[in-house]
Amino acid sequence: VGAPDPISNIRPVKFFVPADETPQERTYRQLRESAAQKDHEFWLDNNRRFEQGRAEFERQLIETKGQCTIDDLSEYYKRYQEESYRRHLEYNRYVWRRSYRMVWPGILAWIQEV
Repeated sequence: VGAPDPISNIRPVKFFVPADETPQERTYRQLRESAAQKDHEFWLDNNRRFEQGRAEFERQLIETKGQCTIDDLSEYYKRYQEESYRRHLEYNRYVWRRSYRMVWPGILAWIQEV
């Protein structure tokens, strides 16, 4: 496990590949690697959007009001949550479906070890 990515905040994981890895174990490992990559991509995009939006919001407020307060930022946070609700909902549904699809390959890989 490595240090968190500075933008996505996801820690990269290098999965161990045993020399005698079975096809079931390989399938399960590859699903886990893919899941970790997709999570990183989602949060990288999400956090970039958030930071870019916040920087623009602050810039506009400073130009018009001369300052950006914590109360002003709370308005941005609320707006950002409302605007990204659908994207987060779809991501959460994807994670649940993905997790469900990983159960059987995980069981098969575990049985190989027993």
